[in-house]
Amino acid sequence: MHHLGQCKSLRSLSLKNCEELVPISLLPLADCPLEYLDLSGCKWLNAEDTAYDVRAFTKLKVLGLMCCQGVTTEFIQCLAQYPNPELTVFSITGCDISDDGIVSFVKAHPNLEHLTLMDCTITDTSLFAIQTHLPVLHYLEISYCNRITKSGVRHMIRNMPCLDLIGLKNCNIKLRDFPEVE
Repeated sequence: MHHLGQCKSLRSLSLKNCEELVPISLLPLADCPLEYLDLSGCKWLNAEDTAYDVRAFTKLKVLGLMCCQGVTTEFIQCLAQYPNPELTVFSITGCDISDDGIVSFVKAHPNLEHLTLMDCTITDTSLFAIQTHLPVLHYLEISYCNRITKSGVRHMIRNMPCLDLIGLKNCNIKLRDFPEVE
């Protein structure tokens, strides 16, 4: 990682499923103009070190945190404390992240266009924050989020004219709940 940190033009980095790193592994990359970072499957992430170091990437446009055990509500709130205005794509899955984390994150990142929150413990509170604070969101994936309701989804869809696609697989919401859809 120290050698990668010397690449001052590094814009894209995938550390997907890298198991041998430690929570401070991103620190040497602080001066790199990263625009794309995928940390999916990394089990070494934590809020105290990793989330703090991710905040240094002020040019980051895409952040992938799929299937990361260390991504918690505290981790997401840490990212929200120092918003990244360039961030347009954010993805997490399989995390025990509450509405508090998602609400603070979407408020801080109004330029998100693509948001994946699969298998999170969010409720309609997060959906309301998404519709209120993400005016340019085109894609929302909330499959396996079992605590959202059909009325919350309906209200969000009606109030988000830019939304082109929403993923709702295994959310306890059925197609028949939306009779206007053929």
